[in-house]
Amino acid sequence: MFCEISDPSLCCFLYCIVSNMLHFISYKVFVNIICLILFNMLIDSVLIHYVKLIGSLFY
Repeated sequence: MFCEISDPSLCCFLYCIVSNMLHFISYKVFVNIICLILFNMLIDSVLIHYVKLIGSLFY
């Protein structure tokens, strides 16, 4: 770890906070990326569906 041995409890506490923050941030980023991908897939499928529908009306 990156701390003094004189005060290991404080060090572990800080280390715990930092690691939890990083874990939380990476988790949120991961979830946001998944949601964006799913949302884009949904939008693409809906757009393709409507383009095919409109195309079938005109052709």
